[in-house]
Amino acid sequence: MPRLKPSKYTKWLLPLCAIAIACTIWQIQRYKTKHSYQQASVGYQHLSHMQASDNQKNFHQQATALSQAYPHTTYADLVAFQLTREAVQRQQWDKAGHYMQQVMRQGRTPIFRQLATLRYARILVEQQQPANALILLKKLEHSSLFALASLVKGDIYNLQNQKEKAEIAYKIALKYLPAHPLKQITQTKLSSIDYTPKLHNSHAQR
Repeated sequence: MPRLKPSKYTKWLLPLCAIAIACTIWQIQRYKTKHSYQQASVGYQHLSHMQASDNQKNFHQQATALSQAYPHTTYADLVAFQLTREAVQRQQWDKAGHYMQQVMRQGRTPIFRQLATLRYARILVEQQQPANALILLKKLEHSSLFALASLVKGDIYNLQNQKEKAEIAYKIALKYLPAHPLKQITQTKLSSIDYTPKLHNSHAQR
């Protein structure tokens, strides 16, 4: 029996089928993502009403459930920040750090990941880990939160009694912070740096 020669169109059939399958899968994923966002939005609105009614116990349970059910949504990031604030108020630093590390790893937007990095650096300071906090803040040197990161650096250096480094960090923060009450706070911190020990040592050397 003679072997049939493939049609000149046959060689295009497989790529076209592959494209059609890929498009179908993309549409399904798009639908799932849209559906997830809709469900997460409804859940987040419910959480907002729950928080307004000061129902903290149920809020924490529902917030954790939403975060686990829709981990790759903006709403999960917002919930993580709320849970972090709650943990910080209770001085539960490990929990607060866990929530911020979660956003740092899988935050939906760069600004959320940067905010989580900044917040986690503050948490590390509370956990007596200023060196690790400074390492973390280096990641924000070229971000839109550069000024806020410099402010946190100033606070860390001040706690470590590294007055000159604190002064430099505060001045950088002042230079780039917009007109905001935080700028006045930074100026107050800069003005309150006490160089008395350094002056005392210079007199002793004389």
